[in-house]
Amino acid sequence: MASVAFAASFTLPGDYDNGKPALSGRYVFDAFIAANSLAFACAGMATINLMYSGTGIVDVPLRIWHFDIAMFFAFGSVTSLGTAFALGLYVTLAPVAYMTATAICVVASIVSLCGFIDPMRGRDVARAL
Repeated sequence: MASVAFAASFTLPGDYDNGKPALSGRYVFDAFIAANSLAFACAGMATINLMYSGTGIVDVPLRIWHFDIAMFFAFGSVTSLGTAFALGLYVTLAPVAYMTATAICVVASIVSLCGFIDPMRGRDVARAL
């Protein structure tokens, strides 16, 4: 996730105009940058917490706590990356195909909401076991 978010920072939607992104200054482009940055930060935090949760020197309760925090940041990273993807498509497609761009954002929102239902159930099952 961190690699994808990092790559998206350098391959911005649209083209460059005299060294600056051509789509900069638009609200949706700014939202894309914010979502992509959040995805990168969450992926980094998930990685750090996963390293602590896998360390044998750390006590088991602390390892479980780090694992829970890592899962929170991993889900946040996936959601932010999906949001950045949808916003990137929207900012490039809206001038040409507004309805398609809007439909992509709606579908991405629904998928994002449905994506959080199953992992929470799986977490409850894992805690019970």
